[in-house]
Amino acid sequence: GTLLTWKKQIKNVLQQDPEAQLKLGLNPTPDTEISFWKTRANNLNSISEQLSSKPNRRILRALEIAKSTYCTDFSKLCREARKARDEANDNVKYLQTLEKWMRKLNEDDVENL
Repeated sequence: GTLLTWKKQIKNVLQQDPEAQLKLGLNPTPDTEISFWKTRANNLNSISEQLSSKPNRRILRALEIAKSTYCTDFSKLCREARKARDEANDNVKYLQTLEKWMRKLNEDDVENL
């Protein structure tokens, strides 16, 4: 049960689409993009911390030893989560350089830039 719950929760985070608002016909601003990637990075960092905790590693190791059919799929999902976490953290790192300018655009009119 626990593994299936983790799997579902991780998949939900991985399925979040940075272009979702565009696909809905909305016009998100750059700060919306920054916010999306920060939230995604926080979620994926939290998942990573939970998966690498000692109790969780023990559970995964026990499943591996028992040759559980869930183990291969879950390992693949963990790799996808790590890759997505790295991408999200990289995006946050680079997009943060624009935050000051986005705030300024939101606060001031263009003439005051």
